[in-house]
Amino acid sequence: IRAGFTLSGFYVGARLFSYSYGSAGAIDDYATSTMLMLGGDVGFGFGLGDRWILRPQVGVGMALIESEGHVDSGGSYSESGLGGGLYIEPGLAVLCLLGHAFVGADVNGFTFTPNTNDLRPVFATHLQLGVRF
Repeated sequence: IRAGFTLSGFYVGARLFSYSYGSAGAIDDYATSTMLMLGGDVGFGFGLGDRWILRPQVGVGMALIESEGHVDSGGSYSESGLGGGLYIEPGLAVLCLLGHAFVGADVNGFTFTPNTNDLRPVFATHLQLGVRF
């Protein structure tokens, strides 16, 4: 979920995203994780003709990570907590204006610090569909 406003090309918004991801190891090993991100975005849009906008942007906020899994020995593990808190997500959005609506996509790379000072790069893409007022 994302909501924001643009004034003279400057974009300010808020976001709430949930990502699910997992991994598999040996026959019985698996792990799944869910990351909930709450934060804000700022950016500046450049018009490309009458219908297209190219907007470099950056998001900043908090990340909550919950993981669980199963290990080959028959045991399991579960953990949850704030994944170090802060995330920073630079990205680029491309939007197509369709009257009072728009469609678009963005590509982002973000880093976060899950319970350590270890920075981890992650890439994400989002499709966008929205209404302009």
